[in-house]
Amino acid sequence: MSKALICSHKPLDDDLRGTLIWREDVSRYHADDWRDGLEAARHLPVDVLFVDSEMPGARDLVRELRSEALTRHIAVAVLARRGQDSGFADELLGRGLEILRLPPGADWNERLVRLLRVTPRRAPRQRVDLDVYARGERAAMRIAARDVSVGGMLIESVQEFEIGEKLRVRFSLPTSPAPLEGTAWVVRKGHERQWGLEFLYLDGSGVDDVGRYVRSC
Repeated sequence: MSKALICSHKPLDDDLRGTLIWREDVSRYHADDWRDGLEAARHLPVDVLFVDSEMPGARDLVRELRSEALTRHIAVAVLARRGQDSGFADELLGRGLEILRLPPGADWNERLVRLLRVTPRRAPRQRVDLDVYARGERAAMRIAARDVSVGGMLIESVQEFEIGEKLRVRFSLPTSPAPLEGTAWVVRKGHERQWGLEFLYLDGSGVDDVGRYVRSC
């Protein structure tokens, strides 16, 4: 059974009840102060810790978790509200932490499968042939997407990438009136010239737009 520690100064039950976090095979602990959360992480068998980006002391909690040998193994996911400025969440991108946007979107369960190590319910993927405009630390480029889901996409490119490399991506779907933009990172190397990208987040209603497109195909 997976064990989750939820750290927030506000009740999140209504937001999280419809996600995998509320499954019967997931044990949940709660802390409304960052110091209490740190103590719980030190002494309870926690697999993943969810921290509200707006909780006072959230930065301190993440810093301490990563600095202590007792807690360094715990997976950490930062909960950040959609449509609100969250410099704390944005500065953590690419540091091995998950950023989950509230209220939960269609991308949540695919990410929670990995975090909680529960039985996967894979998000449906749709084969596509789309141009993707990507901007990384080294250069801007045009690449091709071969399939897409709410969690990410399979791309094909002559460009070589590093696992963990972060990219700003922009692409259009046949059902979307405007291009979708967001941030993704490279999570795996596929066949020749193919790479798996995971969306860290898509701007605006991007996740819902991808979900509607996949379901319509």
